[in-house]
Amino acid sequence: MKKRSEAAVTTANFEDLIGLGNHSVRKTYHAELATTIEQLEAERNHYKWLFDNALHGIFQASLEGQLVDANPAMAHLCGYADQQRLRQQVPDLRQLFETPASYALLVSLLQERGLVRGYETRIRRADGELRDVALNVLLKDEDGVPLVEACIQDVTERVQDQRNLRQLNEILESRVDARTAELTRLNDQLRLEITER
Repeated sequence: MKKRSEAAVTTANFEDLIGLGNHSVRKTYHAELATTIEQLEAERNHYKWLFDNALHGIFQASLEGQLVDANPAMAHLCGYADQQRLRQQVPDLRQLFETPASYALLVSLLQERGLVRGYETRIRRADGELRDVALNVLLKDEDGVPLVEACIQDVTERVQDQRNLRQLNEILESRVDARTAELTRLNDQLRLEITER
């Protein structure tokens, strides 16, 4: 008798799980499913908002350089009105890099490490202007297809400031060297005059 009641309970639970049981159980599962879907949708919308409104450029591309997706900041950084124009005008991401070798080096490092942080290079904007950029890049496998995902930041001002600082240091060093040479010459001349007196 006990075995029959256990079998009946098991059958009833199974029927409830697949929605063949009483109506209130189906309503409960439906409500939980609807809540989960709503939460996932809210999370997706949150990440979409972050992607669209990020200050730094974000892009996804194939290892061969085919641009899959980009955010508005990436399009702006590259000198395009929006990401659709960027994708139309730059079907191959290697076009953006100053040299094809710099993209090839990035891909090589990425395949070796899986993640590359602070990779600095130069990209060419739509108007031909070169901009210094730093990238954090991740190699991601999506259904067996390797994809490059990256955040890119314009660091042109910082790089220019570093160049200016180096030039200023070189100027100051040359002035110090010239002044030291002048003082040495004057000291030698003064010694000579003292010796003659």
